[in-house]
Formats: sequence, C-alpha cells, structure tokens
Amino acid sequence: MGPIDESVRAAAESSPRVHWLGHVNDDQLLHSLWSNATVYFHGHTVGGTNPALVQAMALGAPTVARDTVYNREVLGELGQFTTDMPDDIASAINSLAADSNLQSTLPELLEERANTHYNWPEICNRYSSTLRDLIR
Repeated sequence: MGPIDESVRAAAESSPRVHWLGHVNDDQLLHSLWSNATVYFHGHTVGGTNPALVQAMALGAPTVARDTVYNREVLGELGQFTTDMPDDIASAINSLAADSNLQSTLPELLEERANTHYNWPEICNRYSSTLRDLIR
C-alpha cells in the first residue's frame, strides 16, 4: 500500500464522510459506484483510450478528468478537465457536483457518446478505414 492509500485509509478512520474501499475488483460494485456517482474523478494521465474512463462514461458518471489529450479525445466536450494540483482537482469536483444542470444532463449524453464512439462495430470500421487508407 502506498502513501495515498495510507492517507485515504487514515481519513476514513477519522471521518464518517470518507469510505475507503481499497481496490475494487467486483465489476457489479464498480458499475454501481460509477452509475450512482455524483462525480467520478479520472486521474490517469498516460496511454491512449483508458477502458475505465470509457466504462464510467458508458454508465453516465459525470466526470472530472486530468487534462490530457487522451482524456479530451474520449470525453470530448462532455468532460470537465483539471490540472494535477490538489486545489484545482477539488475545485473542479465541487463545481461539477454543485451544477444541477450538468448533473441532470451529463449522464445521458455521456452514455450516448460511449455507445456511439466506443462500440466494437465502430472501432472495427475505423481500423478498417485506416488500414485501407494506408494501403493506398
């Protein structure tokens, strides 16, 4: 367990408002958390399309994500983006949580974006198109 885990565990022990679940590997629980979240914070900064971000989006979780080209590509105009500074992260999360308009509209829009852009037929069509363009 790292220093962040220890810090959150200590916060959970001292505050009834913090619940430490540790690593969640139960898909049913994880999907329930995403689909009922007021805000999901996606802190990943490397790689391409992150499966966890796509899953959270498909379940309609209003998302604050670290401001990376990958996260912007996945979320498009539906994402709320932030720097890695703790105060900026907290501000972005609190802002999204307090915005009743976004809370009511984002889940459906996020699910629609996930279903439109991140489904197997669409992904296969894009690969096929790219490969045909390269062959030419």
